[in-house]
Amino acid sequence: MKAYAAQVLGRIKISAHLVRVTLQVDGHYASTRIPDEYIRVLIPPVGADLALPQIDDKWTITYPEGAVEPDFRVYTISDHRIVEGDTQIDLDIALHDEGVGSDWAKRCQPGDQVGLIEPHGLYAAPDDVAGGCWSPTSPVFPRWPASCASCRRDSVPWSTWC
Repeated sequence: MKAYAAQVLGRIKISAHLVRVTLQVDGHYASTRIPDEYIRVLIPPVGADLALPQIDDKWTITYPEGAVEPDFRVYTISDHRIVEGDTQIDLDIALHDEGVGSDWAKRCQPGDQVGLIEPHGLYAAPDDVAGGCWSPTSPVFPRWPASCASCRRDSVPWSTWC
């Protein structure tokens, strides 16, 4: 497993209880292209520097000596795209009265650092399924990510897009 550093590019309020946080990942961060793709976000405690762990194949996690361990939260990726050679990821995060992830989503600002563990997915479509842009947020209903320039929603049935 590999851990990556990422920085907050922006935060947009989608509704009273939902925000979209856009992250930019340092280095190459490939998508699994599995519809329910998710990541573990490492959120450093307020005032602490980001410490990235070393993770072996058995998920043994170690941190540099003296580092403050971040909290882990799991989020489904809403969109994954490459912009001018950099990887950008959108996370749609539900806001609650309190909680590590919700509190971070409420206060994060452009430039804030978080860590990411490489993405995973559980529900890949069978190899014989063709067509459609499937949202990382929904394995059941199609969603058309902004990064999918080949979708022609106005003239072609959704099952043939992309």
